[in-house]
Amino acid sequence: AHVAGHSYGGVVALQLALDAPERVHSLGLLEPPLFVVPSGADFGAGFGAIAEIYQAGDREGALVAFLTAVAGPDPVPRLDRTLAPGWFQQAVSDLPTLFGADSTSLGTWEFTQAHAQNITQPALTVLGTESFPLFAESHDLLNQWLPNAEPFVLDGATHFLQLDDPDGMANALLDFLSRHPMTS
Repeated sequence: AHVAGHSYGGVVALQLALDAPERVHSLGLLEPPLFVVPSGADFGAGFGAIAEIYQAGDREGALVAFLTAVAGPDPVPRLDRTLAPGWFQQAVSDLPTLFGADSTSLGTWEFTQAHAQNITQPALTVLGTESFPLFAESHDLLNQWLPNAEPFVLDGATHFLQLDDPDGMANALLDFLSRHPMTS
């Protein structure tokens, strides 16, 4: 399959390529965070502070803090313009997954240069020009480590790549997939 993942989903895509390489034809990696980069520790510390807001019972505050941490100031109005009504309440309801399973598994996930060298499938590595250092550094590292990385930078986009510029993101993926078709 062609496998694409955004953020934590990109981490899942990388792990799938390691665990079942015969099932992955290509990868679309939309800003997966690699915490081995220089800004990884700072981001982790910031996430810890957001987790404290969540644990104190302020789920809405934790969601806004998290969205701000990954995509910059004033995220809710930006997302309101793109997402369906009710997205905010759904995201608040889904926070136990983020602060439970996702953050726990991401915190223990190991991805090294040796792991990356085993991923030989074509990999589109995507970065938004307005993304924070964690994502820019992760993008650079993936392009150094993955043998068949194809970098793409989406102008004007934050970590909300597919929401900031849905057409630009879709066209980049379509172009990549057309260059790496699956044959029967």
